[in-house]
Parts: sequence; structure tokens; C-alpha cells
Amino acid sequence: LLVACIAATATDARALSLRSSKAEAFLGDVRPGGTVDFAQVAGGPLTATNSGDESVTLEASVSAPPSRRLKDGFDPLPDPAWVRLSGSGVVLAPGESAVVGLAVSVPADRRLDGGQYQFDCLLRGRTAKEGALTLRTAVTLAVSDGEPAEAPRAAEDSSFLLSPVSARMEGVPTGRSVAV
Repeated sequence: LLVACIAATATDARALSLRSSKAEAFLGDVRPGGTVDFAQVAGGPLTATNSGDESVTLEASVSAPPSRRLKDGFDPLPDPAWVRLSGSGVVLAPGESAVVGLAVSVPADRRLDGGQYQFDCLLRGRTAKEGALTLRTAVTLAVSDGEPAEAPRAAEDSSFLLSPVSARMEGVPTGRSVAV
């Protein structure tokens, strides 16, 4: 009798379920004034998949992680405006996935050189019945001058010529200038 009463009062229950392609990602070194695209350095784009049985509206945002979740040696990203996101407002039917575009542009400020920063990319899914679920991807990056970009090769008909291309000298004392 108890089971019959419970079954008679039960309502239709649905589950909101989202998955993202990455829980954390390191974007590598970014030069001051440079831009890094998540999809190009993190092994593919950030995606969100609706694995539930209701349609979900996706919202993407950026936030500073609380200090207890900062990785050792990393500081919160100084300005969330460095991050460009796309993919908000997309409606995902059950089983559908969407790509969330994420790019970080570091200002051309040499004082940022050597900084290591972390931010959270939040993917919030909500249903028409006001159910909500938020996924967090911890994103880290380092600001470094690193190696300069490779200079384009001069055209063969240019007037600049360096010859020989390589040379070797023996018997030159270390730290001294000598006539070649």
C-alpha cells in the first residue's frame, strides 16, 4: 500500500546533465601584446555537450577563481576583459554539443612578463523549468617574451647578402675579441 501511495504522488523527474571537453587547460606562454586561442593550444576547442533529456540554454562567462583553487605559482587573471568568449545563448537539444570559442589577448605591457595567471571559464546550462548546472574549466597561462617570432626570409633578389652562411674558428680564447 505504501508503494502504491508513493507511486501515485510521484511527479515526472528529469535530469539536467552537461559535460565539457576539458576540466583544466594550460594555454602556454603568451607574449605581451599577443593573443592565444584555446582551440589551437589545448588540443581542440572547448565544447559543452547536453547529455540530459531536456533542452538546455548555454551561457559562457569568465570569473576569477577563489584563492583556495588557485594553482601554486598562479595569480588570478588581472582583467577578465582579456578573455573573449563566444557560444552564449546557444540552445542544446538532448545529445547536442556546441563549441565555446575562447581567446585570451594579453596587453602589450612588459610589466606582465613573467606573470602566471589563472581564470575559470564557466559554462552554465539552464532549462526552461529553471534547472541550472554550471561547469568550470580552470584555464592557466604564462606571460613571457619567450623566443621572438621567426623573421620572414628575404627575397633572393634582395640587396642584403651574408656570406658564408656558417663558419668555424679554432684557438680563440674565451671572452676575448680577435680580428677575423
